[in-house]
Amino acid sequence: MFFRWIALLAFALAAGASPSLAEPFSQMANKCSTTKYADVEYTMAIAEGTKASKAAKKAKDTRKATEIDLAVKQLKSCQKEEKLKFDLPPYKDCANFVADAKAYASWADAASKGKFATDVQIARLKQQFKPLADQCLKDLMSKCVDPTDTKAVMSAVEAVETAAIYTTVYSRAKANGFERAAIEYNPLNMNLKFCEDTNYACKGDPKLCSSRVPRIKAAFEAYIQR
Repeated sequence: MFFRWIALLAFALAAGASPSLAEPFSQMANKCSTTKYADVEYTMAIAEGTKASKAAKKAKDTRKATEIDLAVKQLKSCQKEEKLKFDLPPYKDCANFVADAKAYASWADAASKGKFATDVQIARLKQQFKPLADQCLKDLMSKCVDPTDTKAVMSAVEAVETAAIYTTVYSRAKANGFERAAIEYNPLNMNLKFCEDTNYACKGDPKLCSSRVPRIKAAFEAYIQR
């Protein structure tokens, strides 16, 4: 719906016309609690309602102005409720998880700055990403990564880094001797693996990934517990 309204808005502006709503703002106000509208539609409706309210007040039509103000108030309430929504998609694969996590991060930032969601609401939604992060890590760590495919390596690294924001990820980087061996040979632990010996994937594209070796090392030192 958002892209449909952007297209309509662009077409209207290109034609030198003022963008208009597909339905009256008062009708939107009556339906918005049960009908989904894009944010741009709410913005246009509120602007139209505010303009109509000023006209009614100028004409000293108190009754009409009051009705319009109530409609605008309802539109603002619905717009705020819509902004609060973030539909958590079902898990598909790690690539989608990373994309969804980025979308959530953008939403959370906007929600916090715009103060249309509380810290508690934002944190509660973040917790819902934990099972998705866990599943992504299990998928990644149940198979090996081709070290000659730099894109695949960096995608795996990004997935581990993203998952670590939402769930517990351990690291064996500082473990030595017996402690490290205990971690590596514990059948309950899982970690990223290359399909063959490698110099941290720099066989694939040395210039591209040599500067990323610290990130690659950190991701491949990470592990989870089944």
